[in-house]
Amino acid sequence: EQHIEVGIAEQNLVGVAAGLASCGKKVFAVSPACFLTARALEQIKNDVAYSDNPVNVIGISAGVSYGALGSTHHSLHDYAALRAINNIMIVAPADNWETEKAIELAAATNQPVYLRFGKKPMPPLKAINDDVFAFGKGRVIIEGDDVAIIATGETVHLALQAAAKLKTEGINATVISMHTIKPLDTVLLQ
Repeated sequence: EQHIEVGIAEQNLVGVAAGLASCGKKVFAVSPACFLTARALEQIKNDVAYSDNPVNVIGISAGVSYGALGSTHHSLHDYAALRAINNIMIVAPADNWETEKAIELAAATNQPVYLRFGKKPMPPLKAINDDVFAFGKGRVIIEGDDVAIIATGETVHLALQAAAKLKTEGINATVISMHTIKPLDTVLLQ
C-alpha cells in the first residue's frame, strides 16, 4: 500500500530503495532494465549488493523489448554487468507461474535480487517439477535423452520451438528453464 515515484531518476530510485531497505522496509525498485542497470549500476553495486540491502531490483521491458526505439532502449548488458557484482541474485522468469513464484520468494528473502522481465506475453509452461520452485534450481520443461537445451526468461519458449524441430529429426531434447542466472543450479547440470 506504499508507493514512491521518483520520476526518471534511476540512480535516485536505487538509492532511495536501499535507504528504505536499510530501515527494514520490503522494497521493490522498478524501472526499464536498459536504464536501471546502466544508469544506476554503481548504486546497485554499492548501495544494494555490497551493502547487503535486501532490495528487489526489477528491470522491465528487458532485452530488445522496446524494439524500434533502438539500441539506447535495449538491455542486453544487464546480465553481464550484474553477474560481475557479488551478492546479487539474478532471476529471469519464463512464464507467469515462474514470475509469481519469483516475486513471492523475492519478497520473502532478505538479500539483494534482480528480477528481469521482458515485455511480450509469456505463454504458460507445464513443467515436470512444477511442485517446487526455488532460486538457484532449474525447471525441467520437457525431458529427452539426446541433448539438453538450457534457456532463461523469454528464450525458454524459443528453446521449446528448437526442441520441437529437433524432434522431427529424431532428436529428443531436454529443455530446462534456468530462471535463476546467478547462482546456477550446478546439481541439475551434472
